[in-house]
Amino acid sequence: MHNDERLKRLAALTNDPKSAFTIRFFIVLTILFVILGGVLLFYSLGVQQVTLRYDNLSNCVGVKTCSLTINLENDISGPVFVYIRIDNFFQNHIEYLKSKDPSQAYGGSLSSADRCDPVRFNRDTGRSVSWNGSQLDPGAIANPCGYMAKSLFNDEFRIFDPSGHFVSVSTNGIAWPVDREKSRLAPDSNVSQWIKTTDERYLNWIRPSPGNVITKLWGRIERDLPAGKYTISIDLSKTETEKWMTVCRL
Repeated sequence: MHNDERLKRLAALTNDPKSAFTIRFFIVLTILFVILGGVLLFYSLGVQQVTLRYDNLSNCVGVKTCSLTINLENDISGPVFVYIRIDNFFQNHIEYLKSKDPSQAYGGSLSSADRCDPVRFNRDTGRSVSWNGSQLDPGAIANPCGYMAKSLFNDEFRIFDPSGHFVSVSTNGIAWPVDREKSRLAPDSNVSQWIKTTDERYLNWIRPSPGNVITKLWGRIERDLPAGKYTISIDLSKTETEKWMTVCRL
């Protein structure tokens, strides 16, 4: 009997909107979304970008260095952002995500690297010197360890403007602020770390992407880029993935 009374009271509290209210509600909601869509369209039309896939270009296959040309049809005011995109690379795979130790990005050291399998020791990284050129102990625990660090995207781009002048690309400010604030070098990083763990490209890389298409901010150009043909020289790494480069202004 008690339960029946409670159900009656709950039924009395059920919202039963009238048709007039429903119509007004959806009209207001529609107006808000139209305004929001207009704002997003306005800003998206202001985006200037050039995107080019380069791993399949004839002069970039089977070589260590190649060059390509991109054409900017209009002037682009700075800052200009350089992105890299890699297709068919699953950073969200569980085994890939587990093969790392986050504390190493914050200056920590390990007594065991079991969680970093299969890249546990310096000899597993394929590197013999630290980030500043000092000799590494092959049997020491890799810092950073894990496959996520070893798979770091390391193609290098050198950009030259239409006049042939080198265009400097900065890495300052490209990582998330929280990552920049927390990242630290190990006390003996000069002789123990094969990657500089405060490098913002590395910090961007170890923040995994959710799907099989990875887009990472590679650098920023703190100057205007006049219209014209730009030459890009690329030092290539050996990866079996689709690789793209984007130059854009947001």
